[in-house]
Amino acid sequence: MTTTKKGVKFPSSIKLVLFLVLFTASALLTMFQPIWANIPLNIIIPALLLMFMEMVFFERLKLSTLICMRLLVVVTVFGLFSGPTCVKIVLVLWMINILEATITDLSKKHYLNAITGFVLTLSLFTFFTQQNLSSWNGVYYSLFFNGTVGTICWIISYTLWNWDFVSFDFPPSIAKLHLAVLASPIVGALITSNPGLWFILRGNSLTTAGVTEIAFKKKIDKSLESERMTNFVEKVHTFPVQLTLMILNVLLVAVPALVL
Repeated sequence: MTTTKKGVKFPSSIKLVLFLVLFTASALLTMFQPIWANIPLNIIIPALLLMFMEMVFFERLKLSTLICMRLLVVVTVFGLFSGPTCVKIVLVLWMINILEATITDLSKKHYLNAITGFVLTLSLFTFFTQQNLSSWNGVYYSLFFNGTVGTICWIISYTLWNWDFVSFDFPPSIAKLHLAVLASPIVGALITSNPGLWFILRGNSLTTAGVTEIAFKKKIDKSLESERMTNFVEKVHTFPVQLTLMILNVLLVAVPALVL
């Protein structure tokens, strides 16, 4: 830790931990409080950003999709949608969300990561089970992919794929931030001892992270700059690593689907 004229300067590792705590706490709070916490944090604040902040098309599309998913929870709590209908819409939005990133990967010739994206998109069709469609408990939903082991495998595959996508499309500093973003729903699922809650925690934490990233983009980019992370991203983008990641991610999705 070093000091400057402006005060204390925290190491980037400490900043990542603070971001992780923020995203995890917000995700859990808005999951258990879909009205009093979810509406102001995940709907009103992001909507204000959409109206008043400058952002690229992808950021605007992502934030709009996340707001729709959080709004869907609210209207379901008020009984305007049934639980099964809510879960069906959530799964469709998940497909769109992954597919839009996959198409971006294709357009930029990141073919190996795009393969994983397509596999993850197709695997979501298997989530339309009676167990998942009946998982709404009046406040939140809990989704599973071929049991607990299959769900954990799917989460790992999605996490690796999504970080790879972010590392291709954004600066290394943002890829570093997304270590906390992607760890957040995993930590939340561990705290609740329920991997099925990862899905709603992922949406909640990503909304908070999106708001934070868009609102403080320049500050985050500068404060998390790291030559070590830049070198790490470059190594990850090499063909042998990309091929290994693609094979691993596909196996993580395919093995539970075929065996369990």
